[in-house]
Amino acid sequence: MNRQNWTELNGIKVNNEVLADLQAHGLAITMGEDGYPWVAYTPAVCSSCGSSSCGHPRAPKRWKWLHHYVWDFYAARGLRPARKEGDVIHHQRGDKLDARIKRLGRGTPTSHARAHNAKARRYSPRERHDPSGLRYRPPQPARVIDRPELVGLPAPVARTLPRVPSFRERVLGVEWKLAQRVEMLWGEMKGLDSGESIPRTTAKSKWRDSKTRRLGLKMPRYCCTEGEAAFVLLLIRHGFNLERVAVDVGAPVELLAPFYQRPSVSVALQRWRAHRRLPAFAPMTWQERQP
Repeated sequence: MNRQNWTELNGIKVNNEVLADLQAHGLAITMGEDGYPWVAYTPAVCSSCGSSSCGHPRAPKRWKWLHHYVWDFYAARGLRPARKEGDVIHHQRGDKLDARIKRLGRGTPTSHARAHNAKARRYSPRERHDPSGLRYRPPQPARVIDRPELVGLPAPVARTLPRVPSFRERVLGVEWKLAQRVEMLWGEMKGLDSGESIPRTTAKSKWRDSKTRRLGLKMPRYCCTEGEAAFVLLLIRHGFNLERVAVDVGAPVELLAPFYQRPSVSVALQRWRAHRRLPAFAPMTWQERQP
């Protein structure tokens, strides 16, 4: 009987022997903001108080991409060529969560870009935009049906289906759900804030430049909303494990993943990692409430 030699953890596929090696070294798998799974370790010393026996939550430190770790694991055993500087480990099926060794390949940045663009270059522009082979096809006349037995009968009542909320509306609902918890989370975790001053990055005058206005660029919003701040606080509390945050919030992971793409959340996470500062937040504006 053929035994399956890989395991799926929270949607991430990895070989059993790699998973056993991770557990033997005390390493864990966590999702990164880039959408790739990472190999992370728990620091032995707390970064907040410098103690090794405190009860503060310790966020796992990301060490290496999981697909790089898998490739190096088999390269050390002579089953794959060693990864050199500049090499790219490519997911052959395009699935970032599939880190099995049979789905990974090694190549150069040029071959990696060619593999991702191969599907777009598969057909010519005419074949992509005109699959039938004809430039113009006149519309066909409507079919006429003679049903004299229906004359005089009332028209059937059309059934209206219930409206299904869009994906953006569902994400906005989760954000309002998070906003209800921001005050409680801030009161419980305000002791983790270091109070360190954050150096200024770009002056506001740069965004008022004539070239910037000509390009139509606007200064991004770096201050989190109440929902975004609660999302960052929950990430810090649960060690940047998105699955645990989803269980705590009671929402699916796919509705929480779009928060990673917001500039304010990225800035808040960078300030936490660099300066141990909790996110500053402000109430949502009227425009942000609109679905």
